Amino acid sequence: MKYLLVTMGFIFCASMLNSQVAPCANLIQQSSELPSTLTREQNTIVPVVFHIVYRTEEQNIEEEIIKEQMAFLNADFNLANQDLDKVPQEAIANLGNVGIDFKLAEIDPEGKSTNGIIRVQTEEEKIGNTLNSSGVSWIKQSDYGGSDPWPIDEYLNIWIGERTISIGYTIAMNTLSEDLIGIVINYQSIGQNGRTLTHETGHFLGLLHPWGNFTGCDGEDDGISDTPFQAFPDFNCEPIQSCGIVSKTANFMDFSADECLLYFTKEQAVRMQGFLRHNMPQLIDSDDCFPNNLPETGVKICYNPAHRSIDLYFAQEQENVNFTLYSINGQLIKQGISKSEYYINISTNGIPVGVYVLNLEIAGQLTAHKIFNY
Repeated sequence: MKYLLVTMGFIFCASMLNSQVAPCANLIQQSSELPSTLTREQNTIVPVVFHIVYRTEEQNIEEEIIKEQMAFLNADFNLANQDLDKVPQEAIANLGNVGIDFKLAEIDPEGKSTNGIIRVQTEEEKIGNTLNSSGVSWIKQSDYGGSDPWPIDEYLNIWIGERTISIGYTIAMNTLSEDLIGIVINYQSIGQNGRTLTHETGHFLGLLHPWGNFTGCDGEDDGISDTPFQAFPDFNCEPIQSCGIVSKTANFMDFSADECLLYFTKEQAVRMQGFLRHNMPQLIDSDDCFPNNLPETGVKICYNPAHRSIDLYFAQEQENVNFTLYSINGQLIKQGISKSEYYINISTNGIPVGVYVLNLEIAGQLTAHKIFNY
């Protein structure tokens, strides 16, 4: 298998909890209550549009096959796949529920009813291979016999067509050119409970392969601590030795056969949720993460993964701001006091990927905020 991922830097806003909480010491003692405040009450729903660009009837994938593939995708992203019993023992503790539901779009960009499937007949052979002079695939452009994308901040665009260079590739949501963004999959890799779409959707939501952008033993990997170290792809469903370390990940982001790809990890789930929060904020009611249009009194809290930091923007100059950062289990990670500031930067460099609680005390008022560090 061959895959392509293009990613760039990005920023997203942490959601803010309006309710006040008990003092820090009490918060630690009551850490068992944190999940009711911090966990998702319901899954995020992502509308999906399939662009079926076909030259022959064999390539014109039936709607029932698309629906079956969607059901399989949702099972994989919600820890509900039927082959979880095959997960390696050493990985069970790190199984992650991403908590995203992918749903065929019911309303198109013009407000009209749709089944979420567009069919375009083309005369172009191997349309999924060919790029125009700007590097955009013909399959994504009606002028070249393909199908134009729907708004990328509202829909996940998936193109299905004839492609022979690889079985699929993805341009992630944070790419500068909107014309590039989306997933392209060879028509023969859709259906039959295939994991190609699961793998590519992981890329779409910001995940790298377990070995990172490059293979080898130089220490670079996917930047996620709960995926086992892996210097090379695993093509054979068997444990592999990477630079003296034997691992069998069975992770969806590996290159093994479909039946051997079984799970995402907890930290991968956090990263994908954070990535979605930034790039499709209207699906999660996230705020724009810049110091403009601040409320008359208030604060915007933004996580910047490119610089591994939390940025606080205040509407008014603050004399004293006390902050404490806790893990989801109540462990104190960081604390400090800042004076006379409109802006505070809190570095998260070296802090593991995960969900954290940021407590702010301003003018005697204590508030708690959920932070995704990814």
